[in-house]
Amino acid sequence: MLLLLSLGNNPKEISFEYLKNLGLAYPRQDIKVFRSYLEFEQFYKLNTNIVSDSIPKPNVDFQKELLIGVFLGKRPTSGYSISVEKVLLEKNQIVVYANEICPKKDQMVLMVITYPSVFIKIPKFDHPIVLKLNKCRN
Repeated sequence: MLLLLSLGNNPKEISFEYLKNLGLAYPRQDIKVFRSYLEFEQFYKLNTNIVSDSIPKPNVDFQKELLIGVFLGKRPTSGYSISVEKVLLEKNQIVVYANEICPKKDQMVLMVITYPSVFIKIPKFDHPIVLKLNKCRN
């Protein structure tokens, strides 16, 4: 009987698709879930580093999909980025597994503050969504 219960907890892979970088300057390491364009629009207005009156419209059908932003927070130079490895449904929550990518020790970088982020879309779920970030070690 225990074996049957443990089989029911097997993680289920969830398909995801990368979206273009949306130019946000969010200062904290975090994950944000947008369930509507209005939620995204309000967040974008508070955290954009682009001077413009137009707000991008991500290619997301909010009736069927969720927009997820993964943010590294403030970094001291260019050369940092994020790669989403996989998205799993585990124990009644969605887990986004991501890797921080740091500049190599001998890589030339710009001395400028950056706010690396990546956006993905997944099918709509009502489960909580959490981030498991594998940080790089310089």
